[in-house]
Amino acid sequence: MKKVLTILFLFCVFIQNVYAQEAIGKFYKLKVETELQESTISGDTVGYIQKTISKQAIFTIVNTSGENYVIRFWNWGGSKDIENAQQAKSSSASKKAMIGTNINTATDAEKIISYNIYLDENGNWNQRYFLIPISALPIRTEEYVSGWSPSFGVATLPFKARGSFEDFTKDVSVSGLGGFKHRGAFGFLPNTDFTTLIGVGLASVTLDSANTNGTIKKSSDYAAVSFSIGEVVQWKNLQIGVFIGLDNLKENDINGWKYQGKMWWALGIGVSIFSENSSGKEGKN
Repeated sequence: MKKVLTILFLFCVFIQNVYAQEAIGKFYKLKVETELQESTISGDTVGYIQKTISKQAIFTIVNTSGENYVIRFWNWGGSKDIENAQQAKSSSASKKAMIGTNINTATDAEKIISYNIYLDENGNWNQRYFLIPISALPIRTEEYVSGWSPSFGVATLPFKARGSFEDFTKDVSVSGLGGFKHRGAFGFLPNTDFTTLIGVGLASVTLDSANTNGTIKKSSDYAAVSFSIGEVVQWKNLQIGVFIGLDNLKENDINGWKYQGKMWWALGIGVSIFSENSSGKEGKN
C-alpha cells in the first residue's frame, strides 16, 4: 500500500511538472490586484521585496521555481517612454521607492520602472521578475491572447444559392478553410469575434436539364473543385458564417452547366466550428 501511494504521489508531481513546463512562454493578465514576491529569474527571493501589482497587468511566464512560476511584466507605454525611463536614473527608480507607485496616477515612465526594470546600486538597469504560485494562476489571472490570431477549420455547406438567388441547390461542398480571427470586433462588440476565411475543397454538383439547357436529360451528380471566401461571426460558442464562392467542373463534365465558374452564396451555422492557433505574440518588451 505504501508503495502504491508513493507511485501515485510521484505521478502527481510528474503531471504538475508537465503542466508547469507547458505554461512557460504563455501570456497572462491579472484579473485582480495581486501582491507578488520579486525574485531573480531563477526564483531566488533573498534581498527582494513584495509588491502589489494592479489588475490588468500583462506578463509572460519565463521559468518555474518550486511551486511558483517566475514571470516578467510587459513594458508599459511605447519605446519613447522606455527611453525616457532609462534616462531618468535617479533614486526614485529603486525597487523600494517604487513600492508605493499608484498605477492610476503614475506616468508611463514610472510604470515601466515599477513593473519592468530597476536601477541597481551600480547604476545598471535590470529586468524585474516576480513569483506567482502555480495554484493561483487559474484563479487570479486569465490567459492573454492578441486581438488577431490565425484560424482554421473545415466547413460543410449543404445548400447554395446560385445566380440571383433563383436557384437553391443541394450541392454539398466540404472545404478546408484558413484565415484570421479578430477578437472583440474592433471594440464595438467586446464579446463577439469576426473571422475572415478562404478555402478550397470538393463539391458534389447536380446537373439536370434545367441548368444545362437540355444537354443533360437525366439528373446526375458530378465532382467539382470549390473555392470560397467567408466571414464567420462568433458569440461565445455560437458561430454564423456567410460564404461566397465558385464551383468548377472539369472540362469533360461541364455539359453546358450554366453555373460553371459563377458565384454562389451559402450560410453556415454551427457550434465551435473553427479553432484558432496558439496565443498571439507578445509585444515589445
